[in-house]
Amino acid sequence: MLAIGDIPKEEHDVIVIGCGLAGLASALSAYENGVEVVIVEKATRALAGGSGRFTDGVIRSVIKEPSSEKNPHTGIYSEEDFYDDLMKTTKGMCDPELAETLVKNSASALDWLLNFGVEWDIPRPGGPGRRTAKGGGEGLVETLISAAEKRGIKILYETRAIKLIVDKYMNVIGVRVLTKNGLLDLMGKAVILASGGFQANPEMRTKYLGETAGLIQIVRGTRHATGEGIMMALEIGAQPYGHWGGFHTAPIDARSPKLECGVTNIRGFEYGILVNIYGERFVDEGENYYDLIYVDVAHKIIKQPGNLAFSIFDQKIKHLALIHWAGSEAIVADTLKELAERLGILYPERFEKTVNEFNAAVQPGEFNPKKLDGKCTIGIEPPKSNWAVPIDTPPYVSYPLTGGITFTFGGLRINTNAEVLDITGKPIPGLYAVGELTGGFFYHSYPGGSGITRNLVFGRIAGKNAAERAKCQKT
Repeated sequence: MLAIGDIPKEEHDVIVIGCGLAGLASALSAYENGVEVVIVEKATRALAGGSGRFTDGVIRSVIKEPSSEKNPHTGIYSEEDFYDDLMKTTKGMCDPELAETLVKNSASALDWLLNFGVEWDIPRPGGPGRRTAKGGGEGLVETLISAAEKRGIKILYETRAIKLIVDKYMNVIGVRVLTKNGLLDLMGKAVILASGGFQANPEMRTKYLGETAGLIQIVRGTRHATGEGIMMALEIGAQPYGHWGGFHTAPIDARSPKLECGVTNIRGFEYGILVNIYGERFVDEGENYYDLIYVDVAHKIIKQPGNLAFSIFDQKIKHLALIHWAGSEAIVADTLKELAERLGILYPERFEKTVNEFNAAVQPGEFNPKKLDGKCTIGIEPPKSNWAVPIDTPPYVSYPLTGGITFTFGGLRINTNAEVLDITGKPIPGLYAVGELTGGFFYHSYPGGSGITRNLVFGRIAGKNAAERAKCQKT
């Protein structure tokens, strides 16, 4: 093993830890602000891109112009709308300054992406304010990696960050990494942490999220989000912040692969009903648009016996179930009793009673899946607030659901300049952080698509500020 003094060194202007969407945005921003950049990435080239590679590429932002062929989206969405949705889904706990910065810079960040070849696809329904990248998350990642490569940004794949390097004044001046050829000290004027949360680390999940989360079997995103970036910063006095007991999840097919399963979520549950293995409903499926409730619904599914639920449709509404994964074959039956048996519901009679009571509680009105239609139930618990239609036209259709963990909510405290703050609230000189390893944005739940937006907005900010610091350090 090499002695400490024998570890080779490389000099760089800005060092970015992580080649996900947050890291790529940071690197591209630093580059266009006139400095040399290197990206450190734990994964192989094929799996680089962090959890963003495994998303459907939906991005939430302020939208002021009507939808067009060149710029398709789901509808006008004001700064007030976006800010209100952040506060509603996080129960008012989202850091107001970070939220305001996110909202006000969201539209310009998405326009900025067009400089790197990103294109917009026709968006799915589910509420206003969202655009979808062509090729989904994988397409978005590949477009930005290609943009970085074309600009000569060096990416060190299969290289793991070990520790931050500081001087006697606690300025961050580099990072020690482990390459395929051994240890290497990357020395720089600024370091941007963008290495993700700790969702793929069962020890940290159990410690911070509790035993239930520790036992979750399906990690939807990258296997490499194991929390080292967070821990390296905490070791030099960074301030922990945010909802350390919270995480993002989604209702996904219970038959999904256990790791890096990509987009296996089942959308459209809001138009049918959800039952657990006892055959009982447990949630208001139509409380709001999918993108505003799916995280909360998935958490409730995880808390059901066996971490399992079933979405139930009939022939009138089966087409509203949006399936993204070829493995999501529907379970179909001609009667409710037969469906219960095929699903493994423990009490088929209770399931039939649940459906019949739901049907009887449905109120008259026009069903409209494109808006909150107010077509509800009366006299049952839990109620259904929108899109309530009787489940009475066989054959009946179902998909088994569970909740896979996507990313964690707790992390490092940053300011609106993306500088990491220490335990006294002061910026740690030379250290920036963006993406999943930052806290203060999301608590309990979040508006769908706003995670990618956060990564892009604050990546752009971090890259610009790190570049300015690097240029000042040179003079």
